[in-house]
Amino acid sequence: MNYKRNQGFTLIEVMVALAVVAIVSTSLLQMFVTTTYVNKDAQLTDLANTITVQQAETFKADPLGYSHGKRYLHIYYKGNGDPIEPIPFDTTDTPDLTDIPVDIPDEAVIMVKGEWQSDSSIPTASDTGYYPDFAKIINLSDYTADLSVIINQIDTNYNGSVESARSTTSIDTTKIKNKFLPIRVDYGSRLRNIKLINNSDLEVQFYVYYTVNDSDVTFDTGQGASSVSYVRDISSSSSNIRCDLRLTAFRLSKDAANEYVGTKMFDYSANKYIHTN
Repeated sequence: MNYKRNQGFTLIEVMVALAVVAIVSTSLLQMFVTTTYVNKDAQLTDLANTITVQQAETFKADPLGYSHGKRYLHIYYKGNGDPIEPIPFDTTDTPDLTDIPVDIPDEAVIMVKGEWQSDSSIPTASDTGYYPDFAKIINLSDYTADLSVIINQIDTNYNGSVESARSTTSIDTTKIKNKFLPIRVDYGSRLRNIKLINNSDLEVQFYVYYTVNDSDVTFDTGQGASSVSYVRDISSSSSNIRCDLRLTAFRLSKDAANEYVGTKMFDYSANKYIHTN
């Protein structure tokens, strides 16, 4: 009876197999490292976006009190989004917002540098004021009835219109800035209601010019994000102050010498007109 002899792998076969496994493992390891880095970078970007939006909302809620009288400041944040005590600059200091300070706390992974300023100039009748280019200037004297402002979004594209009982006009969505769509409304001595239908991720910002009372122009803003600011009649004794906030976000890391280096992520700006008597 013949018996078939069982043979194992030769040394060459084992070495070839190990080489193949090593090559595949190296590629997979590089892929995992790259994926981890990309995910971490995306998380920091999302966190920085959240932080800057929160700062902008705080600023818009109280533009004059936001910086506590200081023009420049920078705030450090931990990886979980908790802020480390902000460091304000003196009002006479003019630091470069792209510079990285040397006294960065060890736990910091994100730094937001900001510049706050105000302008008490009052807009004239021909001045667009807050924004140099509004997406639309609505003169209520041109309308005989209430009107609707409609903003739609398809993927990353936007379109908008102003509709009344008699006509429909378009809104220039190329004026979008930091997800804000500014619209100027000129009060024409007629009480009007404006209904906002905002089917987008934008915040529609209405700036109502030349009113004496906030009730002169009312808004139905139940759908979508929006805000309303009233810019008073320039002939009155009151004044309007424009406040601006410019933020720059940095991702912080340490180099081979264990020194902090900063990589600029993005700029973010917010503006607000406030009325004073």
